[in-house]
Amino acid sequence: NIDNSGISVRSSMWIQLESADVVGRDRVAGDVNVFLLEYRAHHKSKLRGLQFRVGRQFISAGPTVMQQIDGGYFSYDSPWGLSVAAYGGLTTGVRFTRQPVSIVSNDLMGHWMTGARLAYHYSNYFNLGVSFRHQRMEDLVAHEEIGWDFVSTPISRLTLISDGSVELITSQIKTARAIAELHIIHGLSASVGYRYYSPDLYLPRTSVFSVFADTQHQEISGEVHWAPYRWLSITGEAGAVLHPETCTSGDMSGEECDSSEAELKAVLRADFRLNRKYPHGATVELERLGAPEGGFWRFRLAGYSSLMDRLSVMADVDFAIRDDHHEGSAWVKPENQTRWSFTGSAYMSYALMNNLSMMLGGQIMVTPLYSQAGSFMTRLSWAFDKDFKSKGVEVKGATATMGGTL
Repeated sequence: NIDNSGISVRSSMWIQLESADVVGRDRVAGDVNVFLLEYRAHHKSKLRGLQFRVGRQFISAGPTVMQQIDGGYFSYDSPWGLSVAAYGGLTTGVRFTRQPVSIVSNDLMGHWMTGARLAYHYSNYFNLGVSFRHQRMEDLVAHEEIGWDFVSTPISRLTLISDGSVELITSQIKTARAIAELHIIHGLSASVGYRYYSPDLYLPRTSVFSVFADTQHQEISGEVHWAPYRWLSITGEAGAVLHPETCTSGDMSGEECDSSEAELKAVLRADFRLNRKYPHGATVELERLGAPEGGFWRFRLAGYSSLMDRLSVMADVDFAIRDDHHEGSAWVKPENQTRWSFTGSAYMSYALMNNLSMMLGGQIMVTPLYSQAGSFMTRLSWAFDKDFKSKGVEVKGATATMGGTL
């Protein structure tokens, strides 16, 4: 912050160096995730509720996919419950790979996005918002959608949630969701939900894959959460995913259609938390997915423990077994025709000094895709908090990380 005026600078970036010479991969990569200048009005000023950001940032206003842009964002929350937000800028293309190249072409001016959201909030009874997004790729319309988000608490124990969006280019519902949550008694709650979504509408309308994809899915689910003690919570979830009827062109008789299919899913999870002198915790999870193809059982056990003031450990074991191994699948190597998979990881963190910590750990896996794979990681993190009041600048909460993976 500068002179307590509500102005701040935030940045997040990474760089990666490859010690080995890997074919088809550069040895140096990096990117700037966030670099922005932000102004937030003080809560006692006449402009309270005003916020403005400019620079590289992640944007999500309403039920839209979060995007990274180089541009600006503005929002204002009025004292009488009305809120407005607007943004615009060049889309950057988040780097999902190690390659130091952008996903978008060199013509950045043809890749941009703009949008806005208008909302009204009335006490704790309801919050209703309407949003709009327009995005272009190579100067062609990739997305144009309107969305809504709604939260209401008509009575103290009942919460209603709904959100969704409509793709205006195709005049189709992209996603729609409705949830009702009831707090029965202290520590016990239950919820039911419904979701409709079209995965192909998440693809840009400029993509050739959007022509071949035309599917809609529906999900129905219910969940019960019970916390009988402070150190124990149990969650049970069950639901079904309904897939539409699929048709393909036949040889002589026209289209051949397969009947709609349903996937049944059930999850039971128990979380243990002990926060005495040193915190400890564990999670046990059992999952069953019943499907005509690709059904499986899955078991997961994870835990963490602080053994002393400076030392903590964590481990995670995940085991799954499929109902069948699907010989000849493109996702399964011929030599790995197995029904089961195993992934295990363990890490140790030790505070060398007050602001300097070290983490060591690794991961191993045996899956139908990878017969055997493993990695080892070491990381040094330095968190610093410096105050240069004589110059009017305060650097706070910054972290520098250095690590490696084998």
